[in-house]
Amino acid sequence: MTAPGQRDKDTAVVADFVRRLRRVALHPLALDDVVGEEQPMPGDLLRKLMRVPVEAEVRSDGTATLRTRLPDEVQFESLATRVRAFTLTSDRLHWVKALDALDRLTNMKDMTMRASSRDLRKEWTEATDRTSRTRAFWSSYVAGENGEAGQGRFTDIDLAYAWLYQDVAHGDEVTTGYFDVTERYRAAVGVFSHMAVIAIETLHYINALVELEEIALPIGTFSDPVAVRITELVVEGALYEGEMGADIGDVAAGGPVPPHFRPAYDLIHELRQRTDPETK
Repeated sequence: MTAPGQRDKDTAVVADFVRRLRRVALHPLALDDVVGEEQPMPGDLLRKLMRVPVEAEVRSDGTATLRTRLPDEVQFESLATRVRAFTLTSDRLHWVKALDALDRLTNMKDMTMRASSRDLRKEWTEATDRTSRTRAFWSSYVAGENGEAGQGRFTDIDLAYAWLYQDVAHGDEVTTGYFDVTERYRAAVGVFSHMAVIAIETLHYINALVELEEIALPIGTFSDPVAVRITELVVEGALYEGEMGADIGDVAAGGPVPPHFRPAYDLIHELRQRTDPETK
C-alpha cells in the first residue's frame, strides 16, 4: 500500500523528470535531421552518433584514412549537461528514482506494464553503466609514443567521463595519458548521445501513459516552456522613475501611480535638455 502523500511526491518527481527529458528532446542536436534520410525522426542524428560511425577510405598501397564525424563541441557540451543529472545517483531526478516513482503510479500488476518498465530500465542501465567495459571502442598507447612514458588502455566510457569531468563539468586531474581532449570528446559523443536517445524514448513512453490515462500529471507538464528559444526578451509596459528606496507597497497593476513617481520619459527629456538646451 502506498504511504499517505507518496503519490503526490511520485507525481511531482515524474513531472519534473518529464520536464528534464523535454529539455533533452528540444536540444538542437535532437531536432537535427540526418542528411539523406527520407523520413527523418526527432533524435535520428543522435541515434547515428551513438553508434560511432567510422568512414573508411582504403587505398591500393595498403594505407587507409578513417573519418569520424563529430558535432560542434560547444553545442554538444550543452546536451551532455542536460543528460548529466540522469547519471548522478544523488540527484533527485536520477533515472532509477524517477522510474521507481513511475512504477508506483502505474498498475504494475499488468504484465505489459511490467515488461515495459523492465525494458526501459535495461536500456537506461546499458546507457549509463560506468563499470569497466567497452561500449563501442577502446584506445591504447605504448611507451615512448609521442614522447609519453608508460602505456595505457582506455575504453570509450573511460574517455567519455574523463571529457565530462576533466574538460567540461569539473577540473579533475587529467588521467588519460597520451590521449588528449579530442580523443576524450570522440568517445563522449557516442556515450552521451546514447543517453539522450534513451531520454527521448522515455519521454515518448511517459507521454503514451498519459494519453492512455494510465497516469495523470499536472497540467502543463508537456506544454509549459522548459527551454529558452529566443534571443531577445521584449516586455511592454509603463516605466516610472522614483527615489531609491521609495515605498512601492501601494502600487498595483492598472491602479493610480503614487505622486512621488513620474514617467521615466519626463526624466529622459529633462536629461536631454541639460546636455542640449535646444532639445524640445
